[in-house]
Amino acid sequence: MKNVTKILTAVVLCAAIFASDQRIDALGGNAALWPGDEANITNFPGSLNDHAHVQISGIGWDDPNGTPDEGSEAVTILFDNDGTTWGFGMNNAGTDWFNIMWGNGDMGLTIGMLSSEDGSTGGTYEASGMKLGWGQTMGFGDVGVTYSSTEVNGTDMTSLGLNWRGDMGFWVFDSMTASYAMESEDDGTVAGEYDSTTLSATAFTHMDAGGADVLFALGVKNMSEEDGGADGGYMHLNTTVAVEANMTDWATFRVGATYAYQLSGENDWTGPGATVAGTGWDLATGLGFNWGGFSADYTIAQSFFNDPVSSITGYDDGTLTDQTVTLSYSF
Repeated sequence: MKNVTKILTAVVLCAAIFASDQRIDALGGNAALWPGDEANITNFPGSLNDHAHVQISGIGWDDPNGTPDEGSEAVTILFDNDGTTWGFGMNNAGTDWFNIMWGNGDMGLTIGMLSSEDGSTGGTYEASGMKLGWGQTMGFGDVGVTYSSTEVNGTDMTSLGLNWRGDMGFWVFDSMTASYAMESEDDGTVAGEYDSTTLSATAFTHMDAGGADVLFALGVKNMSEEDGGADGGYMHLNTTVAVEANMTDWATFRVGATYAYQLSGENDWTGPGATVAGTGWDLATGLGFNWGGFSADYTIAQSFFNDPVSSITGYDDGTLTDQTVTLSYSF
């Protein structure tokens, strides 16, 4: 059931992710820790007022048969028209009717509608629902609210998210972000019922290392769930260290390491990761290229560093990136 939840959640939210996930994935995976990145539009819709671009994501994400994964490819356009920001998004998820964004310079709003139905004889597929997001920068920080209510093939899904980010002087940190997330899924059976609540708070700071931006973050995440009548949940202490360094005036190298330590959990495990078999450790690397208004973001496969010369010269049959590529043109 958890796999179903992940799949449906991806289908529901893919159109709301108007961003270069490659940069964030290589820098720890949490967009809230990088306020200037367009990935923040998802949870902080007010930040859409800070961007004007055409962005194509999911390039190169094909399965062995050459068919793009559903929801992996998307295009977004954001632009200013007489002081008002407008945005439109499309993707290959196969469920969306439209996705539109609006901003007045301070407040941002995102609206997405799902509408798909197979009306042919014997056809059963149907998807419907809506996704809403609102955000604004206030005196006490950035605020974002997201809500979705959808039905895909008889499975009802509802989600609610509250997000905050602002200045906070604590120990070695100068900023903090906190969030609340609720998810619910029901397909009409006991086994198909799923409910979860997640609370998280992360303190972070950015340090100027002279040509490099160094991030250090420390946070707590508490999640409780009921999946098919079985209780689950955990409390994790999460640490992130990431570096984004300029190699030239047009190329940037990125590396991010995260570590999760389970303080407590329904599975009675205390230690690194979520289970006795886990390590809690994750490491990612990436590259960013910027030629004026045009940019490209890659998440680099770690095998590249074992033999970079062969990879660069084309004598290595491995892949440079283990994810997709995002191309953007800012104006």
